[in-house]
Amino acid sequence: MKTCAKIISAICVTAFLASCQTFSLVSNDKPVEIAGTYTVSPQISWSKAESDNTETWTQDGPLLQSLTFYKGVGDGEHVHPVGDNDSQKGPIFRKNMTLIEIKDLFLNLLKVRGGQNATVTKFSPSKFGTTDGFRMEFEWATENGVNMRGFLVGAVIKGELHAIRYAGTSIHYFEKYQRDAESVIGSIQLKT
Repeated sequence: MKTCAKIISAICVTAFLASCQTFSLVSNDKPVEIAGTYTVSPQISWSKAESDNTETWTQDGPLLQSLTFYKGVGDGEHVHPVGDNDSQKGPIFRKNMTLIEIKDLFLNLLKVRGGQNATVTKFSPSKFGTTDGFRMEFEWATENGVNMRGFLVGAVIKGELHAIRYAGTSIHYFEKYQRDAESVIGSIQLKT
């Protein structure tokens, strides 16, 4: 019963936050260009919100499930600026980081953004389009105690970090659009 109350609470918060953020439609009728570096082909339409160096797509609200694109994070830049002061802005990407350091960077980002008990459950080499990259799978809990699951695929391309993260509540929402998120990732076409 507590889990249902937490999900209902998350839905209410999502509805409130959605009213504060501007969303637009991502149509599934043509490829979508990301940061001038690659395109993806969504199989379904999504709602999209943009901020700084990220773009977030969602079906049911970003607190329930989201597909986040980290768009060309340069050397010395914050991966996903969170607040106004440097202690809130989260980890900084360095172009000479190893894949293990990049994995830790995203794990630290989860923690900075309020993730509790964040753990990586799987980490392996993977393709990002035709480029060598990595894939990590992880779990955490929100500050409200909602259990979450996610995966991230990324690569360093021309000295910039590009990544796509899919995440959702462990109950229902992660699995609901997991196949669609995997399809988006599988459709990456790097621009030359």
